Amino acid sequence: MFGLITKRKHNKIVAQYEAVIEEFRACPAVQEAQGIISMKGEYDNGTRPIPGYEKYYTINTKGEVWSIRWSKYLKTCKPSPVTPALGIKLVNKDGKQTTFGLAKLVYCVFNNIPVGNFTPKIRYRDGNPENVELKNLYINAN
Repeated sequence: MFGLITKRKHNKIVAQYEAVIEEFRACPAVQEAQGIISMKGEYDNGTRPIPGYEKYYTINTKGEVWSIRWSKYLKTCKPSPVTPALGIKLVNKDGKQTTFGLAKLVYCVFNNIPVGNFTPKIRYRDGNPENVELKNLYINAN
């Protein structure tokens, strides 16, 4: 009556299940229920999607990047002597990994500036490059 399923059939069922879960997480209604977005077009808690990565990541005014797929905040790349600012690595739909300066990403997303076209240097009001809160960032008008 009840037969055993093969490993192949089991893997197929698991893959279908994971595809459904990923599609479910990307659904705007689910994201609204999780507090990631508002269906009115406004984002809750100062959170917005990252342009070009809307289905995968959101960022808040504190500079925390949320992975929609993994339902957790991403870790930042620590400053080094070569790059004295925090960075974040994002993966697009093709699997290509790109590293962005976190301060630049926060400033551009919340000021509706395309990240790729933005060249001015970001400054920190308190002088601390690890404090990437939006209220701490500005650009030099010179």
